[in-house]
Amino acid sequence: MRLRRGEFLSLTGLNTSRFNTVAQRNQLPFDHLRGAPDMAEDDAVATQHEGRGWRWFRPMHALLWLLAERMTAEGGVTLDLASRAISNCAGSVEGEIARASAAVREGGSRVYAGIAQRVPGPGAGHFVGTLAEIDAALRKDIEQCRTDETFNRIIFVDLSGAIEDLRTKAKAAGISLPDDAQEW
Repeated sequence: MRLRRGEFLSLTGLNTSRFNTVAQRNQLPFDHLRGAPDMAEDDAVATQHEGRGWRWFRPMHALLWLLAERMTAEGGVTLDLASRAISNCAGSVEGEIARASAAVREGGSRVYAGIAQRVPGPGAGHFVGTLAEIDAALRKDIEQCRTDETFNRIIFVDLSGAIEDLRTKAKAAGISLPDDAQEW
C-alpha cells in the first residue's frame, strides 16, 4: 500500500517543515530504505525522485516514525539515537506487526520494541517482543556480559499501542490501512 506524502504527514502529526528538517539531518528511522537496490519505484516504498524529496510511503514508515518519536518522548533519548535504534530493529518490527495488532484486537500480550545500552560494551542492542520474551533475551544477554560491563539503560516502547494509535489516526483521516501485515 502506498501513502502519499500528505497522508504520511497526517498519520505522523509531522508538518512539512519538521519532516524536511528531520530528513536533512538523516534522523528518519527509515532513511536507510531510500535508494535500496531491491526497491523499484513501483514498489510501495518511500522514494526520492530526481532530488525532489520523498514522495511515497508505506504504513510501516509512519509506524517507525511513531516508535522513534515515542522513544524520544518516553525514553529521554535524542531523536538521532531513537531513529537509529528503531531503524536497526525495523525488520523485526515488520515481522511482528500481525502479532502486535492481534494483541490489541484480542487482548493478548502486547509487543514492545526497544534498545538495551551496554557500557562499556558493544553499544546498544535492539529487541522486539512481549515483555516475557524481552526479559528472557535480556537475562541471556546479561549472562554473556563481561564482568566489567553493565546495562546503563533499557528503553522500550509499546509497538501494539503505536499500531493502535496509527489505526485510530488513519480512521480519523479517512485513510484505510490494510489488515494484512504483509501490505505494511
